[in-house]
Amino acid sequence: SFGSRSVFYAVADGTLYCNEITASGVGEKRIVDDNVTEYDVYDGTVYFIKDVNGANSLFKFDVAGGKTAIADSIYSHFTVSENYAVVLTNSDSESETMTVGTFDGKKYTQVDTDVNLRGFVCSGENFAYTKSEGNSVANEGSSMYLYTPESGAVKVSDNVTEIIRVGK
Repeated sequence: SFGSRSVFYAVADGTLYCNEITASGVGEKRIVDDNVTEYDVYDGTVYFIKDVNGANSLFKFDVAGGKTAIADSIYSHFTVSENYAVVLTNSDSESETMTVGTFDGKKYTQVDTDVNLRGFVCSGENFAYTKSEGNSVANEGSSMYLYTPESGAVKVSDNVTEIIRVGK
């Protein structure tokens, strides 16, 4: 809820609905989209994944701004705030490497490719990930990168076999 207005979302049979309650009463139920497979809500804004022709696409919806398409071929996403999400995409369901990007409320920006799915940790707007580079074999260790919105992706170490997040 925000101010004297509250927004409620529900999914029934793959259709995402929205209801708004204001000081004047309950608004009409609105259909946001169909074929929704998963969603999460952050402070009145909903991020949802929808099946589009057999592929998962990520969208953002809020009552004031409507629906925004973010990215296709979605593997997963981490909602950080109403205007920020970390997005993992893949080109096929067999791959354990992903493309990672961010959505700042207005546009999706690709951060890096060939990210190792088993070496990815997200903490708020920041995240750490590993990727094999050159002739590196995954079990021999990978390069580790740290990402912040201010600095972008910065390589911080080689031969990393595991990332552990400590704290919030």
